[in-house]
Amino acid sequence: MKKLYIFFMCIMLLSITGCSYKKEIVNLNYTFNGENEFWSAEFQVKGTGISRQNLFGQINFDSNLAKTLIVTYKKDISKLSSVKYLEISYYEEDNPLLKGKMLIEDYNNGSHARKAYTLNSHTTGSAVETGNSIIIVTINIDNKIQTFKLKNEQYGKGNSIKADRIVDPSIAVLLSS
Repeated sequence: MKKLYIFFMCIMLLSITGCSYKKEIVNLNYTFNGENEFWSAEFQVKGTGISRQNLFGQINFDSNLAKTLIVTYKKDISKLSSVKYLEISYYEEDNPLLKGKMLIEDYNNGSHARKAYTLNSHTTGSAVETGNSIIIVTINIDNKIQTFKLKNEQYGKGNSIKADRIVDPSIAVLLSS
């Protein structure tokens, strides 16, 4: 009876912890910058990621991220006065299926283009930009398309703002007989 009780306790522990024995929390804080002749852009990714490895060696990753893209027109704003349609979008170069938020503005109603545009989004899940990701920004002005890349200039320079890792050993599950 005692062995049966111990067996059920072990099963309950494994189900409560999700069979995890290693958990790593990563605080993400990336800034990507880039520009072309007419536009400059800054893309910020902030949030946390949790990496869990179970007893069978499988690794699961979940993230909770706030993303902000700020696109600024570098020339005199009066040059945009005749614009009728503006579309701004972005995606990660290595993963074009994971498109970011898109901004579409139609200026046929008498409003005019602005100097700066901000796109905010919030994502959760297993996909996450890394410090060496390249972000592709596409700007469509009246069906004239411009594309440029954003890179994380701090990546590879040992700067601590990239990602802080915290390993949580408290969820180690050791079974002994």
